[in-house]
Amino acid sequence: MAGHRAVLERAAREFSRTVPSRFKRNPRWSPGLEELLPDTWLEEFFAWLDPVVRSHRGLYLWF
Repeated sequence: MAGHRAVLERAAREFSRTVPSRFKRNPRWSPGLEELLPDTWLEEFFAWLDPVVRSHRGLYLWF
């Protein structure tokens, strides 16, 4: 997860730059997040997401 932090922050900034204020996002990181062991599913998700972000396309995720 830590290796993807910069990508997430950049994507959140770009998203927040283009949407109304009520939709803006600012990722909050939990202490010790960088120390987590790699999660296979998460790593695969970011590998899939990387080309989408680099091509300046959007992806909406609902949590």
